[in-house]
Amino acid sequence: MSRWPLLLALGLAACAAVPPPPPPLPPLAVPEAKGLLREWEAAWERFPGLRAAVELSLSQKGTTQRTAGVLLLAPAGLRFEALSPFGLPLLIVAADGETVTIWRIAERRAVIAPATAAGIHRWLQLPLAPADLLRLLIGQVRPLPEAESVQTALDDGVPRVELGRGALRQRVWMGPGRAPARVAFTGDRHLQAVFERGPDGGLRAVRLAAPEAGVEVHLRYHTVEVGAVPAELFALRLPAEVKVQRVD
Repeated sequence: MSRWPLLLALGLAACAAVPPPPPPLPPLAVPEAKGLLREWEAAWERFPGLRAAVELSLSQKGTTQRTAGVLLLAPAGLRFEALSPFGLPLLIVAADGETVTIWRIAERRAVIAPATAAGIHRWLQLPLAPADLLRLLIGQVRPLPEAESVQTALDDGVPRVELGRGALRQRVWMGPGRAPARVAFTGDRHLQAVFERGPDGGLRAVRLAAPEAGVEVHLRYHTVEVGAVPAELFALRLPAEVKVQRVD
């Protein structure tokens, strides 16, 4: 199994002593923040892909659906298979950069939508662009494209970077090692992401939320294998008997 420094140490050996809280972090200067943004981009370019056993929970309007499944990620694609208790696929979601396909196997129907925030919304009820979702799922952040401003602040001892473009704002709070700990998007959308990391900084879980819509998605990693994933796994070939709905 290969390693990648920004990914996933699961810390399955529990029962260790609780470590002391980390010391307060110093504030970020704007030039340092800009350098950090460049580091994030470089780290993303090094990401080869991963296969993981996960648990996905989707909460909405007072109800929660929990599903065990398999997650495949690559820089240009995503695939999630929700599994029954017997290991049979119930739902397959695949995004290949052009389309998002949501195939409900037992119902023999599928939706094919463009690979946009609206397409991801049909699956997770969150208006997240695929490029943002991919990075959040590995504990990274895609800096706001074409940001017009970069500001820094210290919130209760936690360094924060804020990017702006027009009415859009992206705020990122830092944890130990300058790894993203929390993200908030405001403007055309109000979304939040919180990363749960182990003592060594490895990602254990991701929580995504749209508070105004009452939607929360929680993804927990159980086992992870980092490595390239074949591109053909992100393009679904649906059986002829599946009823397909194409949406714009």
